[in-house]
Amino acid sequence: WKNHYLNMVFRLAFAELDTYLYANDVEKRELSKILDGFDYETFKSMQTRWLRQGRMLWYAYGNLTKEQAKQIVDQAVSLTSLQSIPKDELPSVRIVDLATQPNNFHRLDFTVPDPTNENSCLVSYFQYGRDTGTDGGKCNALNNVVMQFLQEPTFDQLRTKEQLGYVVFSRPRSARDIISCWFLIQSPGKNCEHIRRRLDIHLAKIY
Repeated sequence: WKNHYLNMVFRLAFAELDTYLYANDVEKRELSKILDGFDYETFKSMQTRWLRQGRMLWYAYGNLTKEQAKQIVDQAVSLTSLQSIPKDELPSVRIVDLATQPNNFHRLDFTVPDPTNENSCLVSYFQYGRDTGTDGGKCNALNNVVMQFLQEPTFDQLRTKEQLGYVVFSRPRSARDIISCWFLIQSPGKNCEHIRRRLDIHLAKIY
């Protein structure tokens, strides 16, 4: 698991962001502590209880009718013989609502464990709200269009003109029905305070 921290900094930043956003997500260092002492004998004792209970989520895409999709699911359920888990015992995998915090603003700092890595990375994440499905997908479509519009000028300004770093992205994001977007800049020579200031100035000019 330690090799995870040798990844490129922007990948580490995304992993940290997901740990923060998803309820009950566990960061890898914390996960290693939970698994500490998990040996082969423990593994063997748990093996007999594996795949006895569970939950399957299915998404059907492509040239399938509703009846064909249901038939596939029924076959899988029959083969696995999973016993249902009560709803109140299922772990929560919801996205954290950032609007519940003061000023709707959060700052998450982390240090790159690799001392030889001189890169800094900023991920600015903006949360619009929940896609309730009552607007025919208009909010989600608008988010995609806006972020597509911002991609080229953001790259041109921060990467080409200001040369903050080679990695400059802006993308829409939709996870667990939450509409959001993010901007990412990785720089080998500037710290995150400088990167964020330049991003804020850039977005203010566009607005």
